[in-house]
Amino acid sequence: MTIRTIRLELLRHGKAANQLLSPLTPYLGVCGKTGVTSITIPYEHRVLLDRLNRICAPHGAGITPSEATARQRAILDRTGEEITEILAANPGLVPQLHDGAHHDQGLMELQIVLSATELSLLPFEIAKVPDGCIGSPASWLAFQNKAPVCITRSTRSMMHPPLQWNRTPRILFIAAGVSDRLVIAHLRALLEALDPWLPEELRRNGSRPAGQSPSGQEIAEKLDRMLVLRNNASLQDIREVCAAGNFTHVHILAHGARNPAMPGEPVGISLKGCSGTGTEVISADCLASALSAGTHHRCNRSRTGLPLVVTLANCNIASAGDVVYSHGSFAHLLHDEGVPVVIGVQFPLSFAGSTRMTRTIYSHLLRGCDPRMALHEARRALFTSSSCGSCDWASLVGYISLPADFERQLRDYFYHRQIQVIENLLRSIDNNKNTKHCDQDEDKSDRYRTEALIRRLDKETARLPDHPCYAMEVLALKGTIAKRKAQIFHKINKKEESLRCLRQARRMYLQAAETAVGETGTEEVKKRSPHWSLTQFLVLQMILHGKLNEEDMEKWHAAVFAASVDMQAPHGSKIQIWAYASAMELNLLRAACDSDSRFAEQARQQARFIHDHSRDPFPVASSRRQLCRYLDWWSTILPAEGAGDDLSEAMKQSRARLRDLADELHQILDHG
Repeated sequence: MTIRTIRLELLRHGKAANQLLSPLTPYLGVCGKTGVTSITIPYEHRVLLDRLNRICAPHGAGITPSEATARQRAILDRTGEEITEILAANPGLVPQLHDGAHHDQGLMELQIVLSATELSLLPFEIAKVPDGCIGSPASWLAFQNKAPVCITRSTRSMMHPPLQWNRTPRILFIAAGVSDRLVIAHLRALLEALDPWLPEELRRNGSRPAGQSPSGQEIAEKLDRMLVLRNNASLQDIREVCAAGNFTHVHILAHGARNPAMPGEPVGISLKGCSGTGTEVISADCLASALSAGTHHRCNRSRTGLPLVVTLANCNIASAGDVVYSHGSFAHLLHDEGVPVVIGVQFPLSFAGSTRMTRTIYSHLLRGCDPRMALHEARRALFTSSSCGSCDWASLVGYISLPADFERQLRDYFYHRQIQVIENLLRSIDNNKNTKHCDQDEDKSDRYRTEALIRRLDKETARLPDHPCYAMEVLALKGTIAKRKAQIFHKINKKEESLRCLRQARRMYLQAAETAVGETGTEEVKKRSPHWSLTQFLVLQMILHGKLNEEDMEKWHAAVFAASVDMQAPHGSKIQIWAYASAMELNLLRAACDSDSRFAEQARQQARFIHDHSRDPFPVASSRRQLCRYLDWWSTILPAEGAGDDLSEAMKQSRARLRDLADELHQILDHG
């Protein structure tokens, strides 16, 4: 989904710090094409600080919780109306908000770019719907259904940061000075967000026979590739773990605290002291240095090795605090250090709110959602939850800056993450003991689990992107999924379902090949060779019909030509090895059809090449698995399509040749 960004810059003359809010101070507002507007802020500095303190701590002597909530809501309402007037004073803003709502363009991002430290004290996130926009002026701008808006912040130095978003996520969870109960709740939230990618043994540990259960070390190693926890952490602990490997996401659960050793006592995060005793308040630049341990500064002051996302579950960590000495809140400064996405809180956050925020943000981010959508959904989840604090939703502040090509990067990231979900589900189905046999007295619970996993697989398959650039890949992948399902149904004695899935796979493979070779009217298309999808189509034709007809042979020659082109790719590369795998299987089919020893010998040579030169073990393992299907399924069990229960003598002979040569090729891939 495309997110339209409306950028509003609020500027003033002079240095960023050492300036208090005053109605007498003129600011410059820049939004859209309407030019520069002079605006003022209707607060004396101490008045706003008092207002913010009353939002954070509405309780008082003799005040009941319900009265405190009502008082807090009244303050939020009043402040939200005043913030709305500040935003609406920029004449370019309302027309853009109205236009986005009128054309039903989905989520809009209102990005507020700040240069003056004192302006970061303003809670822009509680703005209401300005007059002239679609929606009631009494509604919060972030939650109107007709034109939902995600309010974000940024700095001028981070307008278009270079980044590579399409990376396999690895989360560092840092905790310090908080209860074990809260750490466990956040750890559980992160694991729930990671669940679609967790290996089966990490989600079902204890349900397997003892001989199949992984050791604690194996579990730790597998989990370490996705999530690392450092509890009671010091800055040195963070530096050491980041020096050992980069992380894409960092989640920090610690208290915010003032640093008495620095002028103005700015707010930092409280970690364990490096001496092993006491606590130490860490500044944003020190944390950024630790997160990028072992790397060097770039010319634009951002660091290599920094995570893509940092979430700060620390109360008031997005509050600017003292603006005389400080150049912004901890979240603001960490973003300015080069972290593209920093999500923090500007007011105290409840226990339930912090865990719900963590679960919602990471569930969306890891699924491949836009971070602005993740932030918007987190605010919505806090706003609608009865168990969270009344102003938890208003606490969330997101500093987000993304490159111009982010939509393309995000699209690739979502596609690869979805493929990983599907592959993980297929591994879970394969590992389920129900698929290992077809006894009549098989465990019903395992059978139900297999069927439940297949339903999940269908649901995840439907989530694959429909963008034209993935058309060929998605069709071929759907063909592979249907083929794997056919094998599963065969093993649990659902023969009709197995045949139906094989026919579906054959259709998908042919559509994928046609998409690969046909012209397209779209500008953006990913080029993929048709040899693999054509080969798989021909395999299923051979299995379902027992032979290849004249039209099939035309496709066979086309597949051989396409594979021969990719066989010239760099030596040992995936492209070359996959092409050799297609050529091997094409010659296997031809040898079975024609009983010609030349094709059999070519298949053997290609199998030896795959075994000897593949740099990646996956193509070899995949080819072995495919050849096994000829041995224990296709050649001996499945009847030919339309042939009834009896096979002709010619079909029996071709299947025997197919099985024998597949067995020989399998041994070559195993032993060379």
